[in-house]
Amino acid sequence: NRAEDSFLQTKVLEINLYENPNFAQILLENNVFSHYDKKKIAQIAERMGLWQICLENYTDIDDIRKVMMNVHMIKPNYIIDYFGRMEPENQLLCLHDLMRSNPIQNMNLIIEIAVKYASRIPINELIKLFEKNSSHQGLFLFVNRIINSVEDPDIILKYIQAGVITNNFAEVQRVIKDLDNYDPEKVLQFFLDNRLVDHRPLILLCDKHDYIEKLTSYLWKNKLI
Repeated sequence: NRAEDSFLQTKVLEINLYENPNFAQILLENNVFSHYDKKKIAQIAERMGLWQICLENYTDIDDIRKVMMNVHMIKPNYIIDYFGRMEPENQLLCLHDLMRSNPIQNMNLIIEIAVKYASRIPINELIKLFEKNSSHQGLFLFVNRIINSVEDPDIILKYIQAGVITNNFAEVQRVIKDLDNYDPEKVLQFFLDNRLVDHRPLILLCDKHDYIEKLTSYLWKNKLI
């Protein structure tokens, strides 16, 4: 494993990638060689569909983003851990790519990554990730996992809105009842602007924040009483 043997190291890996990819992977995973041409090995692995080897050897973010399009063929736990090696701005780039390419298939993985690295990636940027792709369900599921650490009233409002849109009324009621770090006026206005399928969150909000008169007016106006 000498620097002057970089050509030979590359050649050994190249031959094994073509002839015995499992052995090549063992060599790479055990760091037997340190001086091979990583980009060349990654390019060969890409042609052969060996995506994990690609990610281990590519360093350019454009190459990494291209490989991420095959995330469904890579073990989820590996991808989640791999994101931990990336800078926050690159994490976001790849998350947006995953969302655009196949939001349904990639949603669980995106949420797991967003939750795990929410302390590194600004939460507002993660919220935008779901909003930009009109993923109300994704936004709801993401914030649901971190709700106990969220203090921003605007994020709580977005969570409530997503809960209403996705018909998660039991959770909306819980937030209204148990949390205080939301703007009740903004929540009330959202409720009044949207004909709720379930009025219990509205009733609970009005009872908690003394909006009974506004609630009565709303009910009369909409001929609900």
